[in-house]
Amino acid sequence: MPHSIGNCFRFMPFALALIVAAALFTAEPAHAQSAPVATFGDWAKSCETGESGRKECFVFQNIKTKDGSRGMLNLTVIKVPQTTKPVMVVTVPLGIFLPRGLSMSVDGAKPSRIQIQICSTSGCQSQFEIPDAVLHAFKGGLKGIVTMYDPSGKEVKVPFSLRGFTKALASLG
Repeated sequence: MPHSIGNCFRFMPFALALIVAAALFTAEPAHAQSAPVATFGDWAKSCETGESGRKECFVFQNIKTKDGSRGMLNLTVIKVPQTTKPVMVVTVPLGIFLPRGLSMSVDGAKPSRIQIQICSTSGCQSQFEIPDAVLHAFKGGLKGIVTMYDPSGKEVKVPFSLRGFTKALASLG
């Protein structure tokens, strides 16, 4: 059984991360979406101005279906002042089998379970502090896989790249 990584929303004051992840995940433009200011391998960095007027930067990777018509996975990482660890927002499409949740593994290691916390019109999301072991795996890894389940319970694996993740994260300060 996979171990669990986070299922809390204590970062709710940083709803900007959720809004941005949702905007990046959808195919349609949204006011919260802006062009990347930098790319690091397969990761991009963008910045938004929050309601407080403070500039918030984040790094992300979008994985779309082969035909590019819809988002399959968005990983967004943001550093928030209240914690020393970066926060990840994982967004997956609507229509997944929620009771099974998600799992994430890096380079074939034991998967970590991710509990879905909220679904909206733009997808289902989980937000959590990245545990040290997962952060270490991301920094040293080559590829990851997020596993979800379709409504019939069939496993759907979505690979993502870790090329450039370490430099992207470092760019957040």
